Amino acid sequence: MDENNCVYSSKNGLLLDKEGVTLVRVPAGLTSIEIPSSVTRIGEDAFSRCTGLTSVEIPPSVTKIGRHAFYKCTGLTSVEILSSVTEIGNDTFSGCTGLKSIEIPSSVTEIGASAFLGCTGLKSIEIPSRVTKIGAWAFEGCTGLKSIEIPSSVTKIGDYAFSDCTGLTSIEIPSSVTEIGMAAFCDCTGLTSVTILSSEIMIGEDAFKRCTQLKTVNLPEGLQKGDILQKEYVFEEDDDEEDWLSEDEEDDF
Repeated sequence: MDENNCVYSSKNGLLLDKEGVTLVRVPAGLTSIEIPSSVTRIGEDAFSRCTGLTSVEIPPSVTKIGRHAFYKCTGLTSVEILSSVTEIGNDTFSGCTGLKSIEIPSSVTEIGASAFLGCTGLKSIEIPSRVTKIGAWAFEGCTGLKSIEIPSSVTKIGDYAFSDCTGLTSIEIPSSVTEIGMAAFCDCTGLTSVTILSSEIMIGEDAFKRCTQLKTVNLPEGLQKGDILQKEYVFEEDDDEEDWLSEDEEDDF
């Protein structure tokens, strides 16, 4: 890189902005990396399609990760975020099919749209207790995901957020959640039980559509299935509704 370039700079083969604070792009054949401590922002598409990269540690200096930053890094198996980022942005790890584990810092308050879409190797993930929103398609197609705990800080689960997570067997929606988006758990064919703890909640169309093994939905006292939950949201048209439970119905079941 020409030192007289007024837009970009270079360090250890990495393309940075002139000030050295934004990581713009890494070499396509990269297999390992040490992100310079001067970097505060990882730019959009910075690591996109770096299929040979297997692990990455994001240093404490980084405060923002751009969209598509690690898009389709299919060889990536683990990510450790040591920084104080507040959001996992849109499509950040989308298509990282080899990703098995990721440590999300407690500073994160939002998981963006399609953040982990299609991460089929992801077995489990801990959502920090400060997250208030799980974006649309955030975990769609994470077929390897066996369990997930939604913290009581979350108020909204976006459209298709967990759709096609076929490995999920049960889910508990905390009382803090006021909205479950359209098709949020659609095609979760392994899901057998759902517990909804909020009595004041909006549930989008097809939220549990084609959850073919879902037989038990536990509802809080005062919330009846006819109030806001329509049959088509949970069961196929020929399914049985007998396993719907609210707290005031459990003694009679």
